[in-house]
Amino acid sequence: MNRLTIILCCIAMLAACSSSEKQPQWIDNAAVEHPADKYLSAIGEAGNRETAASRARANLAQIFQVAIKDSQQDFSQAIVNSSAGQQSTDNQVRVARFVNTEAQQVLEGSDIVSYWQSPEGKIFSLVVLDKTMASRRFRESIRAADRKTHELVEYARHQAPSPVAALRALEEARLSQLERDNSHRNLVVTAGKGINSRYSSSDIAALIRNALSALKFTIVTDDPQMQSELENAVASLGIQIVADSHYQLSSKLDTEPLQKKQGWWWIRGSLELELVQGEDTLAKQRWPVKQSSIERGMTKQRLRNSVNKKLPAYLYQMLTVKRMISYHSTNVYNFNTRA
Repeated sequence: MNRLTIILCCIAMLAACSSSEKQPQWIDNAAVEHPADKYLSAIGEAGNRETAASRARANLAQIFQVAIKDSQQDFSQAIVNSSAGQQSTDNQVRVARFVNTEAQQVLEGSDIVSYWQSPEGKIFSLVVLDKTMASRRFRESIRAADRKTHELVEYARHQAPSPVAALRALEEARLSQLERDNSHRNLVVTAGKGINSRYSSSDIAALIRNALSALKFTIVTDDPQMQSELENAVASLGIQIVADSHYQLSSKLDTEPLQKKQGWWWIRGSLELELVQGEDTLAKQRWPVKQSSIERGMTKQRLRNSVNKKLPAYLYQMLTVKRMISYHSTNVYNFNTRA
């Protein structure tokens, strides 16, 4: 009797081992246990559980790649290229860059629900995402972005104390709308439909262009070359140049003595742009600059060429990126009227 019991136990153990080596159905079809109408799923494969889980989550994020592609938005470049009669500028400054940060938002509600080790020792992992829960998060993100965009546009239209404050609010609204666009594309993946928006990215872009075209700047500089370069940069953004304006734009290019290193001549320095209204500084920003050349006599000119190339982007950045600049006037600026 004892011998029979031992034999039966051995048979049961062998059966258990055999079933554990059998490939589960979810390897080929995750919808067997997690229906596609309720879940998104992905599988990862590696030599250990941790890496397999990471790859499964990465593959899950790939499902959204069609919807949330990396987006590199260089808005100042777009403005320069669209300005009538202006030459396109090879702008190297990225005013806003959206790398696929929504992947983290996507993976927030995901769970690794199963592991399986093949006879060869490979580890497989299954990750699933509840579509209903994910859709709820995307909707919340969209509604928050819509509220923020509306508040910023209203501030720019009716409360901004200066044209710079209005532009900065509109640029922030534009970035908020781009984030909204990504969440909206994610929602379409999980829910099959999205939510209508009061503003579109193109609407905000049009408001920014209108605000820029309403501005009138006077260029203030003792350097004739810089005068011409600033005028070109200002005009490329659609801003008007007049002889006597409330808003005066100036620049300063400071450079260190030339240095020779490993056969190359180097020059370093900084460029400063400043916009003032009377005694008030509305915007001010400084950028490091550098350039090199094999020929000593060409180094300074190459630096000027480089600065001139980037000047429209620098100007747009100064006007739209928030800085801790105090503004003493209590007047409200209306960007719908020309300044």
